[in-house]
Amino acid sequence: MPDKKNAKNNLSISLIICTRNRVQDLRDCFDSVIHQTHSVDEIIIVDSSDNLLTRELSEDYKTRTDISLKYIHTSPGLTKQRNIGIRMAHGDIVTFLDDDVILESNYFKEIINAFCSSTNIVAVGGNITNSSTLRGSKKLFFTMFLLERENDEKGYIQKSGFVNNLAYNTITKMTETKTLSGCNYSFRKEILDDHLFDEFFDGYGLSEDVEFSYRVSKGKGNKMVITPFAKLIHKESPVARTGLKKLFEMRIVNHYYVFVKHVKMKKSDWIYFWWSNIGVIFLAIFWSLKIRKLTPISGILSGHKRIINLSD
Repeated sequence: MPDKKNAKNNLSISLIICTRNRVQDLRDCFDSVIHQTHSVDEIIIVDSSDNLLTRELSEDYKTRTDISLKYIHTSPGLTKQRNIGIRMAHGDIVTFLDDDVILESNYFKEIINAFCSSTNIVAVGGNITNSSTLRGSKKLFFTMFLLERENDEKGYIQKSGFVNNLAYNTITKMTETKTLSGCNYSFRKEILDDHLFDEFFDGYGLSEDVEFSYRVSKGKGNKMVITPFAKLIHKESPVARTGLKKLFEMRIVNHYYVFVKHVKMKKSDWIYFWWSNIGVIFLAIFWSLKIRKLTPISGILSGHKRIINLSD
């Protein structure tokens, strides 16, 4: 039987899972959560599904565990759903998991161990063991245009506004970072009392995790780490995925928003932004040719119309 509290500490955990129309993925996630060696204290399901299946699944799992399970239904929007979960949470540590992750059995034990290693650690991310690494010509392209990429030193936001993630498969010890992946990250509750997610990011909120974690990292004395010992799989479920038009629109608009909010310091910084934007346009052209549809290019055009309106 899992222990309610690790003997080294008495930190309680609130787990928030924001979900939409992924009942089978959520079932797999639930199963990995309730079989942890270190149990969470409450599970909060913030559901925006257009059917009752997730509600019914949550009611079913209430009977399978003594963990407090709360369910709430709301309109779609990941950042809004996250904020609803924060307001319902009572734990010392608040963990956010995507509905399509599967945890190894000691995941929460290792998350708590990381927090207990230093009071300056305010956020912890786990090790996504199936994360892919850019290679070959794709790596060269993303590096040349300052797009999303990975390294083995630290995570940070580049001058272009795109994130440079830590490469998970290279981490062998707790490693400091300025950004964390939203599929699994945990925060001390007092941090969330001062910071909420930015609801500018609509839909599934591309880059909302980058913006939020980077904003938290800028707080005085705040330290964020990734621990290689808290392992999980992120399935990146194909169910209920955003279409390519909306995806490329978000790549333009949300990139612009993060750049203006956190990167732009002087006029010359726009060179990096527009250079990376050219890379996104090339990606849209590539995908349009691949699928023989103009939807990615249409998304690029919609995105640029939106940033023109935002800049007015």
